[in-house]
Amino acid sequence: EGASVGTSSHLSDGSHLTADLNEKLADLLANQKEELIALRRKHKADIEVILNGVPAQHREETLTRCRLKADQKKL
Repeated sequence: EGASVGTSSHLSDGSHLTADLNEKLADLLANQKEELIALRRKHKADIEVILNGVPAQHREETLTRCRLKADQKKL
């Protein structure tokens, strides 16, 4: 009987640790998602600033070339 009490207590502690770990991982993931969204916004704003320095008639071509180069780097 004493062993089963110890076992159930141990299982309870293990479940508690698992719940804490899951909560911490969920918080970390949520924070990383927020950081990624903020970084994407910043990159978009930076790209707009750069493109504003390119003559209007060349902006689309410049953006297309940049996308192609980025896609090639992913390969």
